Amino acid sequence: MHTHILPRQTFPVHTHCWPSVLLILTWSDLVRRDYLGNVMLDTRQALEVPKLNTLAWLEPLPSHSVEHVGHAEINSVQVEIKGAL
Repeated sequence: MHTHILPRQTFPVHTHCWPSVLLILTWSDLVRRDYLGNVMLDTRQALEVPKLNTLAWLEPLPSHSVEHVGHAEINSVQVEIKGAL
């Protein structure tokens, strides 16, 4: 899945049922909320900025939305490993 998230854009609630490999091409801050609206992650509070063009392993994610709160486009490629569980 190739994802582009523009500044101030919000993606509705969705899930990632399988683990995945993530490649971040460009980065900006985001807020991830659970289906009730509770903050799960606010990258503005993170100690480190994700490394660009480096593969990262992600575990499955429960239902969540994503709100882009930064100033630059977020651009990533995520490959879910279906059947890995």
